Amino acid sequence: MGNIDLRKQNKRNLILDLIRTRPRSSRASLRHDSGLAMKTVLQCVEGLLEENLILETGKSNPTVGRKATWLAINPDGCYWIGIKFKVQTLTCATVDFAGNVCDLHQESIPADADAQEVLLRVCECAKNTANKVRAQGKRLEGIGIGVPGMVNTEKGIGVLFVQIPGWENLPIKQAIEEAAQCPVYVEQSIRATALSCLRKKENLSANNLLYVLVRRGVGAAVLIDREPLNGHTNVAGEIGHMFIKENGARCSCGKYGCLESEICHSAISRRIQERMALGEFKWLTPEKADTAALTAAVEAGKSEAVALWNDAMRQLCYALAPVVAALNPQKIIFSGEIFAPARFIHTAMGHFQKLCPVGACNDLSLAVHPHDEYNDAVGAACLSMYQTYGVWGASKIAALREEMQL
Repeated sequence: MGNIDLRKQNKRNLILDLIRTRPRSSRASLRHDSGLAMKTVLQCVEGLLEENLILETGKSNPTVGRKATWLAINPDGCYWIGIKFKVQTLTCATVDFAGNVCDLHQESIPADADAQEVLLRVCECAKNTANKVRAQGKRLEGIGIGVPGMVNTEKGIGVLFVQIPGWENLPIKQAIEEAAQCPVYVEQSIRATALSCLRKKENLSANNLLYVLVRRGVGAAVLIDREPLNGHTNVAGEIGHMFIKENGARCSCGKYGCLESEICHSAISRRIQERMALGEFKWLTPEKADTAALTAAVEAGKSEAVALWNDAMRQLCYALAPVVAALNPQKIIFSGEIFAPARFIHTAMGHFQKLCPVGACNDLSLAVHPHDEYNDAVGAACLSMYQTYGVWGASKIAALREEMQL
């Protein structure tokens, strides 16, 4: 795409972004909010109306002056598919242009499935869902895929995921595009999940956000100006394999003392059973020794559970403190059973205030979101939408406006 075409696309996307985020936009308000010339705004609006991506929804009723024509995103303008998968589950969502969820489904993956079988199932899911959208006469624009483990987002390759045998350097983007005959955008799983958080009303103003997930593994995603931070080698947010404990347990990555090997679901079960062998946690049986039992005991005030949970939270915050200090996020969203106790926010903030530089926690907001695999798939669909029609963040909008004035 040449520079002229790219500028036209950027202008169109900026107008779309304003219509999407600002109710009752008019041509006059778009000119004011975008900083573009009125001629440019009119050209963009007419083009978007012709593409059926926006609608005229009515007119203002001023006491004086000309009536303004309201503009809005056309939900039926185009559709997107999002797929999120993990070791034994594949979740798929279809989303319209306004971000409304039109279809959701989930299917199981056999526990002994290897990399080729998992990829085949993802391709079949993408193909079948794409055909379903097209059979309804809908315009399908793209598919977003949330991929676990290490990912090369630029090339669309699943670099490594140790929990699926043989998952190494897989051409995910190429395989799914061939199956579904549609543009495919690949992102690391947790980053796609973090994007889904931006859709929630309480996060609309969170331009710089850190998302932390603790379940079977431990990971994080960083959004800067609402755009995922991948890092130079696509490993930004891989906090799960940070060294956290001398002489710690062996991690799935092969190293010892990783954060993941101390606070993920299996690690919590192991730690409880170790304490049971020492005569603690007498109210539990080994088969009930899990994260849910731990957090319930913390809520009940059982001292042994509180001590173990406090230690796990200290380790997590110790790993996150350098991230908070370096990036100074507005908000941190935590997701996972380990964060269920009501005391979590107070405990975590206390650790951050102790570990981080003065000022790093000023106006820092902490929140806990329940994990929702369907919402994760919607995040992957939004990834595809943003890649095609989005203006990612405030810094890009500012740079775009500056470019327009050249």
